[in-house]
Amino acid sequence: MTLDFDEWALLRGSLRTASTGQLSPQDATADLVLKGDFHSVLTSEFARELFAAGQTDADVSLAADGDVAAWLAVRVKNTLVDASAETQFNALCVGIAALHSFVQSAWTGPLLSFAAIDLFSSQIRSLDRDAVRAKTLERLESNHESAYVLTPDPLLLLIAKLILVDAAADLSALKTSPWWTYRCAFIQQRIIDNPASLLHDLIFNSLDQVGTNLPSVETERDVCTRYHVEYGLVHHYYKQDAKANPRFTLAQETSQLTWNLTGALGKRTKFQTFEVTQLVVMAESRQDADSDMDSEVKETDAAVRKPQNLPHNDDTILETIQITQTDTPVQKSLRPTDQAILLAVCMNVKNTNPMHGLTIEEMYPYVRRVLENPNNWMVHTMALLLRSRLESDKFRTVERAALQLQALVDQIVIEESPVAVRLRHFFSLLMPPKWELERELGERYVSLGVVRSALEIFERLQMWEDVVSCHQMLEQSQKAEVVVRDLLKTSPNSPKFHCLLGDIRGEISFYEEAWRLSGGRYARAMRSLGAHYFKLSNWNKAIECYELALAINPLFENSWFVMGCAAMRIDDYDKAIVAFSRVTAIDNENGEAWNNLASAYIKQRKLREAFNCLRESLRHNFDSSNVWENYLFVAVDIGEFSEAIRSFDRILTIRADKPQFKDALVDVEVLEVVVLAVASDQLDSAGEPSSRHAPKLAALLDAITAKVSTPRLFVICAQFEQSQGRLRKALDYYQKAYRSILHHPEVNTNEDVFKSLVNFTIQVADAYITLGPHEEEVRVGGSTELVCKDWAYQARQTVKTVMSRTKETYGGTEHHDRLVEKFAEVKAL
Repeated sequence: MTLDFDEWALLRGSLRTASTGQLSPQDATADLVLKGDFHSVLTSEFARELFAAGQTDADVSLAADGDVAAWLAVRVKNTLVDASAETQFNALCVGIAALHSFVQSAWTGPLLSFAAIDLFSSQIRSLDRDAVRAKTLERLESNHESAYVLTPDPLLLLIAKLILVDAAADLSALKTSPWWTYRCAFIQQRIIDNPASLLHDLIFNSLDQVGTNLPSVETERDVCTRYHVEYGLVHHYYKQDAKANPRFTLAQETSQLTWNLTGALGKRTKFQTFEVTQLVVMAESRQDADSDMDSEVKETDAAVRKPQNLPHNDDTILETIQITQTDTPVQKSLRPTDQAILLAVCMNVKNTNPMHGLTIEEMYPYVRRVLENPNNWMVHTMALLLRSRLESDKFRTVERAALQLQALVDQIVIEESPVAVRLRHFFSLLMPPKWELERELGERYVSLGVVRSALEIFERLQMWEDVVSCHQMLEQSQKAEVVVRDLLKTSPNSPKFHCLLGDIRGEISFYEEAWRLSGGRYARAMRSLGAHYFKLSNWNKAIECYELALAINPLFENSWFVMGCAAMRIDDYDKAIVAFSRVTAIDNENGEAWNNLASAYIKQRKLREAFNCLRESLRHNFDSSNVWENYLFVAVDIGEFSEAIRSFDRILTIRADKPQFKDALVDVEVLEVVVLAVASDQLDSAGEPSSRHAPKLAALLDAITAKVSTPRLFVICAQFEQSQGRLRKALDYYQKAYRSILHHPEVNTNEDVFKSLVNFTIQVADAYITLGPHEEEVRVGGSTELVCKDWAYQARQTVKTVMSRTKETYGGTEHHDRLVEKFAEVKAL
């Protein structure tokens, strides 16, 4: 077999050969990796030479200061200079074995039988192991974000990083090298505190490079499927769900998995006497996958025990939904790769929808479909974890959810399934490391009110932020301070502990000390200072702190957002635009950031840019009447009258049944602008006559007048109907405007109301005179009649009524005299 074949086999998880002949050295090495015998690879002749395992102390003098990484980097570089493809492949296998060994120790289990430092010479083995560990964790930092302090055997990950990431350029003969670069960098990302921009860029650049060297789908369908799944999961990890969805769709198409979310009659409870429609996922792997499935389904044999699936043990709920619909097809077993796709889609359902009962119900069917056929240990584990998360908020399932999570934590160290089986689909899932799994268990205990049990977990994991939080929940702030001060006694120069003390005491001096101790590299200190100054409305200082923090690690969405808000407060709109643009680049679905970005553009009179931002904001804030109102104002300003009409309609729908908006259903002034634009046939933003929007506007006005009754609104409607030649309807609106204020209770006590009444009275009288004598069709194609047969009489009576009702209170005033003059005018008609 060729090196190219072996490379893809390492990604595929199988050599796919039935040959009983002699394997080449490269084939044999690849086979060891695939079987999970990583120790043999890491102690092979090539690896021993690389690690100087059998050399004298003089040969490893570079590592005398405990910095094994610097020494090993030199050896890797020297080994790969002008190296043959076979040598590069051997180095790749060593890097993969180290990476997989680390994943085994930190994620999948079972426990490793060796330590990374034992792979080296006796001199390195004699170094202070705590010092080596500290140096290693320091090397695994990125953007000054620290690795988890209790990371198991981090030297294994460092070995993998030195080969697969730092020496990636020296593995140029290998097509799959970028794939392993991304995998190693992504594992490093997942053990550090926060997303790091350097790793983010490296991961996506490597994935893009992988895409240029993919084999054809026909020859390596499974490999291509895994590529799209993994790419989608990386997007999902960085909360780029709009980009993740297309990747999962490509994975489905490549794998030829067919599925749909549908309904089927069934029962959920033991005593249910009638069937109701249940959401189910109907899924089927491709028909020609049988041969592939045979080898993978063997993982479910008795020799490989499945993760423990705890029962409900509930007196009401069935263990699984009982589908009673007779025409429902029998579901066949799915390939593990296809199961991974369904789980990925399930997670994206959560991130792309509001978190409420309907979303949870939509996620359940994907998990149930995977749990029906436990074909792979890790895939089944991930499905159980997702089910545990979904059940954590329901009264009847919350106990099983917590117990299932505990079972998943306990199973990691148990040697019930081979490591090769556990790792085969590991990168096609987003399984948390074991300490995050335990942390999730602690958080579950907190949600159940079992805070002391959670506290014990967090203390054991040395997750001190959570420890402090638990003490505060137990109203033991002083004890939280004692814990942190004890930690500072052993690590007096720890910026993290100083920040924790600052959180407890609320004193900025601790954050400033943390910043000083870190040499201006601990971004968390500046983020905390920025938040402190923002609360004090010290906008300039807040911006200064956030700029320092974001210069170190720019992937903090919330920091950019708060800095943008501070910039808006001091009218620095250029800085605000930069900040909110970065927020939307990190999370394209942050509707509030899009809205704020639009506000900054509006302040700069960049209305088209603001309009586009608001349209994006509405995709994520579709039920926010305030965003729709902003969108309306900008749409009117730039002549987007169709969108303005749509905005009015949406605002009316949202606010119609909300008492707080009783007097703010419609902005009449803006509506008047739109009506006048359409009535006068102005050109819209597309250069087209606005009269083309008249039908939509007419429907809108009908909807508004059904809910709002104000004189000015009726006049606006009258003007619109008059412009459309519907004179009878226009006159009717003028009459409604007049009547709505005629019966106002404050006509004789409030002069402003009286003045308005005079204006509307004269207006309706003029409407009788102007419109009444005209003829209009009674119906389409029918006879015509006068708009108002007794228009002169109606005009006189209208003015006379108001004049007489208000004479006693306002007789002799300027506005009452206007009525007298108008009456004299209409009397002469």
